[in-house]
Amino acid sequence: MRHPFLIFTFLFFIGYLQLNAQSENNESIIPVMKEVESLINNLEDDYYTINSVEFGLVRDSESSVSQVELVGGRTYNIMLFGESSIIMDIDMKIHSEPSGDQVLLKYENNNENILSMDFRPEESALYDIEIIVEKFHIGSSAGRYALIISH
Repeated sequence: MRHPFLIFTFLFFIGYLQLNAQSENNESIIPVMKEVESLINNLEDDYYTINSVEFGLVRDSESSVSQVELVGGRTYNIMLFGESSIIMDIDMKIHSEPSGDQVLLKYENNNENILSMDFRPEESALYDIEIIVEKFHIGSSAGRYALIISH
C-alpha cells in the first residue's frame, strides 16, 4: 500500500522540479505572451483584424517554418516577435508552393528582435513563413517567437 503513495509522491516531486527549473531557465512561454499582448492591443487599436497568433521555438542551427493559408488580393500585416531576452536579430521569409518548387516571395530583416511586413498574395494558397534567428544573446542557442498575422 505504501508503494503507490511513494511513487505518486516521487512523480509529483519530479514534476515540481521540472516546473521550477523551467522558470529558472527562462524557458516559460509566459514572458513572450505578455510582451506580445501589448503588440496585439496596438494592432487592434489601429483597427486590424487578427487572423492568427502562433508561438514557437527556433534553434540556432535551424529555421522554423509555419504554413499559413492566405487569401489572394488581401493585404496582410505579418509581424514576427523574438523573445527579447534571448533573440537579438530575427528574419522572416515567405515562400510559395509549400508542396512543390518553392519560390522566395519576400524577405525581411531589420537586425532587431521584432519585424513587420505587409504581404499581398496574388492568389489564395498555402504559404510557408520561415523564421530564422541570425543572432542570439551570448549563452543562448534557442528562443521563443510569436508570429502574428492580421489584415
